[in-house]
Amino acid sequence: MVHYQYNRRHTLKRVLVFGDAISDVYSDFSFKKECPDAPGVNAYVRTGREVRAGGAANVAANLALLAPDTRVDLIAALDTELAYALKNASQSRVDVTHSILTDGVIEKERIYLDGKLSTRLDSKLKIDDWTAKLLLDKLDEYLYNHDPDLVVVSDYAAGALTKRHLDCLPKWKMLIDTKLTELYPLDGSLVIKLNRSEWETVVMKDGIPESHTQCLIVTNGSFGAELTIRRETSQYSAKTHSLKIPGHNVPVVDVCGCGDTFLAGLAASLLTTDDPFTAMQFANAAAATVVSQPRTAVANRADTLKLLGRNEQ
Repeated sequence: MVHYQYNRRHTLKRVLVFGDAISDVYSDFSFKKECPDAPGVNAYVRTGREVRAGGAANVAANLALLAPDTRVDLIAALDTELAYALKNASQSRVDVTHSILTDGVIEKERIYLDGKLSTRLDSKLKIDDWTAKLLLDKLDEYLYNHDPDLVVVSDYAAGALTKRHLDCLPKWKMLIDTKLTELYPLDGSLVIKLNRSEWETVVMKDGIPESHTQCLIVTNGSFGAELTIRRETSQYSAKTHSLKIPGHNVPVVDVCGCGDTFLAGLAASLLTTDDPFTAMQFANAAAATVVSQPRTAVANRADTLKLLGRNEQ
């Protein structure tokens, strides 16, 4: 059973997280001996294996911890290992009853030899059409029965998000982190979030990517992030406003999953404020708390507020 906290100052809010859940696997090996099978080849013995929640599952876990007074529902394809990893990361605060339990989820395995990252092995790069259809059915059913305050979409171009899924999503309250190179299918979105390289790819095809959303946010790693808002002033003209925030001076250990944390931080902040600039600041601080941790990590709300010079009210 999932337990949720209630804040006496407001009713419990609800967020739907949808998209590509990823199993981030960390495999550790230690040197054993030189391999007799071939010259110059070493033999290693496995010393550990850990699964952490990535992609949409990581977004959901971060959101649950950054907005503890919020009900977080996840619709994604999970296997038992990934579902267990999500339960641990989110402290059992994410409801997965609307998700699909399946075999062969999207997996990214990182191989560590004597403590050093050596190789990443990606398996099953996309979910199959049948799983995508099941996710569409789950999404239709969920939105028919529930009216979430926000919808957060984590699109890794792994098959969970198709045009049919987009057509049934309420874009006016949708925050999306996407790999799409053309943004017109996202017209009317509340927030579109891209990293710098994704934005550079998009602008090669679309000179005004901010025209597809109320708020376009581009993250730039340790250099911070930029918010662009475009307001139509008439049928033929518009005004564009851009605001930048710097990065936080924190030691960078591992950047894996920090984009997921940023997206979750945006949603957590927008649940209590209508100011996207404030939300971007909170998201940027949340992401800074995870890059100083090894492997895919979840943000800590108290540490996030501390970076912003704030305390929990």
